[in-house]
Parts: sequence; C-alpha cells; structure tokens
Amino acid sequence: MIEINKDFGYYGTMHNWFDDEQHVDSIWDVTVKRLQQLYPDKSEEDIIEFLNCSAGRHLAEEIIDGPASITYAIAMMKIALLNKIKLGRWWAFHYNIIPVLPAIDKKTLYISAIKNEMRKKYVRELMIDVIGCNNDDVWQTPEMWLKADDTNAKDLEIMWGYIQEKLSKRGKK
Repeated sequence: MIEINKDFGYYGTMHNWFDDEQHVDSIWDVTVKRLQQLYPDKSEEDIIEFLNCSAGRHLAEEIIDGPASITYAIAMMKIALLNKIKLGRWWAFHYNIIPVLPAIDKKTLYISAIKNEMRKKYVRELMIDVIGCNNDDVWQTPEMWLKADDTNAKDLEIMWGYIQEKLSKRGKK
C-alpha cells in the first residue's frame, strides 16, 4: 500500500491551505472516493499515487482556487462537482500523455440548450413562428421538430443562433 505524501501533492497542498488536519483528512477521503467513482478501473494505489504527485498538487490548487476565504464546505462541494473532463487533463499530465477529449455530439448539445431556452414563453413563441407550427401539419410543436430524425445539427445550430440573437436584442431594449 502506498503511503500518503503529507508534505507534497494533494494532501500537502490542502494541509497548507486548511491547517486543520481533521478537515484535510476528510477532504482526502472524499476525493479518493470521488476518483474511485469516476475511475472504477483505477486501483486505490493508482489514485493515491496520482494524488501524491504534482498532478495532485495542481488538482488541489484548482479546488482551493477562488475567493481568499474558501471554506472547507466550498472545497467539499468542488470535490463533489469533479468530473472526468476536468480530471482528464490532470491524469494526462500525470502520465505525460496528450489528454483525450470525449467526443461531443453537437446535435444532443443543441437540443438540450434549445429545450432549456424553450421554458421561456418568448423563446417558445419564436420557435413556433420560425418553424411554422401554427399552420403546419408536420411540425405541430417545436418538440416534434426537435425530436425528428431529419432535424440535423446544422438546423439546430441555426435555430440556436437565431434564439441567441433575438434574446440579446430583447435584453438591450
């Protein structure tokens, strides 16, 4: 079993910030558990080795970066919000490789963003007008248009741009 490097790496950086050893131990435990959730293929030894090195130090600095009065509770919340995208670059740094970015499905991103904006009545009415839902037998609702197989990423990108343009003009009034 690898020992925790209490002078350097993740633990040491956290200890420099939070002088309370009990807080640092809790932060360490929660971080190890979070990394095990995100990387079930990594052993606990791999995770500790990662946290003991400079990549762990950088991760700790990222967590404590922010307002000068960052608290234990805020640090714990930031740890809970860690995800593979944020951690990917530190794993790559640790193994001295180029990070592999996950493939992004633009269609799914645009659909999600548009659905989120459609909660606003103004945006929904814009879409109904642009798609022509009022007098169209095919696209009776914006949701039907969003779910259609032939609505491609380019169509969605155009709609997203149109919505953003209208919202920015509306905000300037």
